[in-house]
Amino acid sequence: MHRFIQQLKGWLRGIHHHVGEKHLQGYLEEYCFRFNRHLFKEAAFDKLIQRMMGHGHVSYQMIIS
Repeated sequence: MHRFIQQLKGWLRGIHHHVGEKHLQGYLEEYCFRFNRHLFKEAAFDKLIQRMMGHGHVSYQMIIS
């Protein structure tokens, strides 16, 4: 647990420099997501490609609307 907290603090200081109370929960959720997924990088990429191939065409107008 100590290692996890130290890595979290280092990530927050190194990337974001300052985190306000209003956005702290979002940053914690992002860090936990990244921490949990770091062992499955290949699987995450494969799933992304599969989802992209299974989805229909998306036009620029659909993206900006």
